[in-house]
Amino acid sequence: MGELLNPILVDLLPAQSSSQLERLNQNQRDPNFELEGKNTMKLNHLNLIVTDVPATSAFLEKYFGLRSIAQGNQNMAFMSDDSGLMLIMFKGKAVSYPEGFHIGFLQESEAQVNEIHQRLTDDGFDVPAPQRQQGGRWTFYFDSPGGFVIEVEHVRFDR
Repeated sequence: MGELLNPILVDLLPAQSSSQLERLNQNQRDPNFELEGKNTMKLNHLNLIVTDVPATSAFLEKYFGLRSIAQGNQNMAFMSDDSGLMLIMFKGKAVSYPEGFHIGFLQESEAQVNEIHQRLTDDGFDVPAPQRQQGGRWTFYFDSPGGFVIEVEHVRFDR
């Protein structure tokens, strides 16, 4: 219990049951695990268009631990996390994502959500306080420097 899915993911968790989430966690630990009779794939590549590539890269490195994996420039960046997700960013003149689109960083505890919130607030970012949401999630959403929304949350699997 408490083991995390990939640190960056599109937020589908509220629609999933606890047992489905536990099977997804097991899948991350065992690449040969089958979910409902099918081999599943791991999301490992995400491409975002952002307003400011260097600022977004620096932000994601400082607050979420992503790191550069290839030489980038003012117009593109290549980053990765400890789970092997590759995040690629390209500069766009006008960034517009659909309503509800965001990337999420799951945390192991509510305390970690609070710590990230405090660091962002201390550094001058305007972020709303974490709130209890459906399914007992402890979470907050905010606009990133790159023009997309980020969610930071803790999901309890002990329900």
